[in-house]
Amino acid sequence: MITSIEKENIETKPHHSEVINLFNDMQWQHETTMGNYFLKTKQNLLAMKHYKDALAISKNLFSQYQSEIKTTDSLVPIVVISYLNLADFWRAQEKNTHQKNCLIHAFDYFVNAFDNVQSSGNLRNHISLGLNKIYPELIICLQQCGDLKTLEEKKNILLSL
Repeated sequence: MITSIEKENIETKPHHSEVINLFNDMQWQHETTMGNYFLKTKQNLLAMKHYKDALAISKNLFSQYQSEIKTTDSLVPIVVISYLNLADFWRAQEKNTHQKNCLIHAFDYFVNAFDNVQSSGNLRNHISLGLNKIYPELIICLQQCGDLKTLEEKKNILLSL
């Protein structure tokens, strides 16, 4: 039989997945901060490495927790921020093709996630908001690159959701 003290300890201790989530979220914050620092100090290879690491962490978190009924509100935004940081990095380096590919990948990633979410609940709304952040950046990039065919394709995909 569980005593009241044991019951209180069980209820106040975070679940294992919450601890992992918090650790990964802190790790993502660290990688993003380091990427920003190295970009500011023009240490481009280190900035790119940290931005890519932040993206990998955010996508790992998303894949781990997207199937849970109640997901954290930060789940989609950290993926969006990670993609946009990497796209901004490529734009600063004047690597337009890399920037375009990054934004296309982000768009496709969220469209795929939207299609794979079973319910029409909170996570689906967050994914829609993520697409609404990525899509304008993608439009601008594709227009600047003169890739109107891809622009039309992505517009049609978004309209079909």
